[in-house]
Amino acid sequence: MKDVEGVTEYITTEEAAKKLGIQLPTLRKYAGMIDKNAKSGKYFERDDRNYRLYTNDNITTINQIIALKSRPKMTIETAIEQILNMEYNVDTLSAIESHNADNDDITSLQKVLVSQNDLIQKKDEQLLHYDNQIIKYNETINQYEILVKNLMESNINLANQVETMINNQEQLTLVKTEEKQLQIEKDTEKQGFFSRLFKR
Repeated sequence: MKDVEGVTEYITTEEAAKKLGIQLPTLRKYAGMIDKNAKSGKYFERDDRNYRLYTNDNITTINQIIALKSRPKMTIETAIEQILNMEYNVDTLSAIESHNADNDDITSLQKVLVSQNDLIQKKDEQLLHYDNQIIKYNETINQYEILVKNLMESNINLANQVETMINNQEQLTLVKTEEKQLQIEKDTEKQGFFSRLFKR
């Protein structure tokens, strides 16, 4: 498929799926969602049997959506919305509306589209950079959480050891007190015995 002298050529859904490297049901699902999000309610051209037709630009758009969707926490709905919003950017629409369809104008529009694609790529690179930073921050947080958990476990173990030592000390003190009391009682009993003995 190629565009020749301003004439747009189209390919079928089957050919587009093959070109994109995705399954037919997946492409139909994406195309339906793109149509739904299009400002006119219809994004793709259709043949006389009302089957969708795809251009080179359509293939590029779907590829951009698939690439954006593969990013972490990015849904297909959000990817479609972002790509279509970039396509419908006011500057792009103004540039398109201000040009006629002669060769010079087509070249100008191509430059605008290339500029938009460059902007998308830069934004993707920035987002990827931010994602990498977030991943690093999460890893650091996880490490700190592990350290805190280990510290808490160490504190609990230490508290248990201290409590055991205190209990042992109290038990030892109690035993010594009882022994001392017994000794006092024995001594008292001996003194009483000798007192009674010598009084006789």
